[in-house]
Amino acid sequence: MPHIASSGVRLLATGMFVSITLLSHALAEPAAAAPVAQNNDTLSEVVVTAQARRENLQAVPIAVTVADAQALAAAHVDNISDIAAISPSIRFTTTNEPAASSKLQIRGLGTAGNNRAFEGSVGVFVDGVYRSRSGQLLQNWLDVESVQILRGSQGTLFGKNTSAGAFVLKSVAPSLDETSGTYDLSAGNFGSRLIRGAVNSPLGETTAVRVAALWSDNSGFVENANGGHYNGSETYALKAQGLWIPHDAARIRLIADFARSSSNCCYGTVDYIDGPTQRVVDALARAIGNPVVSGDPDAQRSILNFDTDLDLRDRGAMLIGEFDIQGGTLVSTSAYRHWSQEQLNADAKFTGAAYVGSPRTYGVSVRGRF
Repeated sequence: MPHIASSGVRLLATGMFVSITLLSHALAEPAAAAPVAQNNDTLSEVVVTAQARRENLQAVPIAVTVADAQALAAAHVDNISDIAAISPSIRFTTTNEPAASSKLQIRGLGTAGNNRAFEGSVGVFVDGVYRSRSGQLLQNWLDVESVQILRGSQGTLFGKNTSAGAFVLKSVAPSLDETSGTYDLSAGNFGSRLIRGAVNSPLGETTAVRVAALWSDNSGFVENANGGHYNGSETYALKAQGLWIPHDAARIRLIADFARSSSNCCYGTVDYIDGPTQRVVDALARAIGNPVVSGDPDAQRSILNFDTDLDLRDRGAMLIGEFDIQGGTLVSTSAYRHWSQEQLNADAKFTGAAYVGSPRTYGVSVRGRF
């Protein structure tokens, strides 16, 4: 539950998810994508399970967009904020606090308003487990196999909070075939750096493990007029998986992951068009010794009265079991998730002006018990 204190706002979200389903000719996770490629690297068929069974994408009476890991890399989609690059019908926006202001909309439909109590109209599922807030996918994705976007109401198969659609993300599963690995190194302007990799290793004929890790950093693209930058971030994440196939009719998969992101987000903005009160705002900024940054949008400069640090943490584990029975597959998914957000201060004026005086505060507190 939310806890408000003088040092900031802290939000904790803890949940337990358990489900057992009986699906006829189904896969472990609903809405996974499996493109089948020919030798000439062209797609002959895209198989989806948007209706809880294997079907050709062209035969599914649902508007579906599918992207595998290669398509996501080609479009430079590293987290949910870039998702419009693969499907213009889906839009993600966030202003300051991801728990309250993150919005995921499909075809222009979705929950609006900045309130932590609001639940989304577009359901977010990672490896078959529901995530209550779309802001939980703001950290860079790690070891993702595919993304599937289902447009339109999906309440029949996905349940509550999918009246506008569903967003489904699937991780790469461990493999018994061979020891292999992948890596991704990138760098760009504004101090952008990314290191991401994964290693798969069989431990015998029935067991395999897969470990993936990520570190990313950027300095922010809005310059602080007093030195440094705003809207920078640093993220690191770890995901470990284990696969056990005791016999041909059973498949057990365990996934554990952790991610943390620290950022100076998201109040550094640029003044592109001066309003009628801009001179007053500039005068208030000068009155407390801050420089004026309005009137030059190309400079990408801003100034705030204090730091607005944001800390996001996400961790959890899930156990997925698949058991072939006569006429279908029994799939059991059990999961535990814990997501926390801590926002230190908030400068909603987006300027260096102090409208009601300097932001300095003083106080004395004495507490005791007897």
